[in-house]
Amino acid sequence: MFKQRWNTYTILADINELPTMKQQALFMKPLFDDALDAYNSFQMNEDPSVNDIIEAFDEYIIGKANETYERLNFNKRLQKQDENFEHFYADLKRMIKTCNYCNQFEKSIIKDKIVLGINDPVTQKDLLKVNNLTLQKCIDICKANQNAELQKNIIKEEQINKI
Repeated sequence: MFKQRWNTYTILADINELPTMKQQALFMKPLFDDALDAYNSFQMNEDPSVNDIIEAFDEYIIGKANETYERLNFNKRLQKQDENFEHFYADLKRMIKTCNYCNQFEKSIIKDKIVLGINDPVTQKDLLKVNNLTLQKCIDICKANQNAELQKNIIKEEQINKI
């Protein structure tokens, strides 16, 4: 989230137009003491860019990801029984970032994982019916089926209340 906020800030404040030293200072100013201590321990170039500093923090905080282990976790991920589709999809997008798959195939891999991991057999059947299924179409079908199920339950409750 910090990186996301930083990227937004750099765009809004045109920070990329500033000299590297000023960019570094703006990046370092809000850091707490423990983050500054970590930064001071990094082995870096004489005048690193902010992106170099961010990468160093990533390696320091996250460490080197075990690609095989990350892929195992991604491939084992199934939609939980009471988990809504949006949360399942968001988690897949988060998990795939550490798998080191080729960016060109990430959408296709996520689409396949949704088809394999969705917990509603009706939705899965609907997805399998579509020729040349794209990720966007897959998402649309999953959301539509989830909303239809919710609406069906609301109608059922209203009918029970009338009785």
